[in-house]
Amino acid sequence: MIEKNILPIIDVEFHHNGKVEVERLISRMDDNGVALIWLGPNEKLGSIESLKMNEQFPDRFVPLTVHGDGKGWHSSDKGFLDDLARDVRSGKYYAMGEFEARH
Repeated sequence: MIEKNILPIIDVEFHHNGKVEVERLISRMDDNGVALIWLGPNEKLGSIESLKMNEQFPDRFVPLTVHGDGKGWHSSDKGFLDDLARDVRSGKYYAMGEFEARH
C-alpha cells in the first residue's frame, strides 16, 4: 500500500466470528485500504483462532485473545476468566480483545 502511495489503515477492533472466509476478508481489506487487523475472535472460536490466522497471514492479522462480548464474559464465568488469564500470561497474544465493564 505504501508503494502505491496509500496510507494504510489498521483496524484495532475486529470481532471475528468465523462467518467470513479469510480470503474474502483479505480481499475486502485490500479494497478498503486496510493493511492490518487486530483479530479478537469470539468465545466459540477461542483465542487460538487468532494465532492460527496470524500464522497463515502474519502481515495481515495481529493475534488477540477472545473479545469480551459473549456469555462467558457477561456471566462472569470463572472458567472463561481462568482461560483468558492463561491466554494472557502465555505471551502469545499482542493484546486482549475488546472488554467492556459496562455497555
